[in-house]
Amino acid sequence: MLKHQPQIQPISMLQQVEDFLAAHPQLESIDLMLSDMNGVIRGKRIEAASLAKIAQEGMCLPASVFALDICGDTVEQTGLGFEQGDGDRICHLLPHSLSMIPWKKMPRKLY
Repeated sequence: MLKHQPQIQPISMLQQVEDFLAAHPQLESIDLMLSDMNGVIRGKRIEAASLAKIAQEGMCLPASVFALDICGDTVEQTGLGFEQGDGDRICHLLPHSLSMIPWKKMPRKLY
């Protein structure tokens, strides 16, 4: 039998975004990234001012990003590709994933 562990109240994603942007006012753009099934990074670059809205609502990415083979071609048999209209899916930010990209001259946010 598992013992009940009291859970620490997590800080909301919106609060994390607000705190991060306040700590890094120089940010002009933010890279929102995820890896596909093969580990290839995909995503969008947004204006820093748009991050709070995305924290609340998520962002749309084409469903085919989740159905790519190792060559980057859509696997239609997944039902997520062009034959089905390549509809969007809503992606949400991961809590505690905000970090700066240290290798860029112009500071950017990596999610």
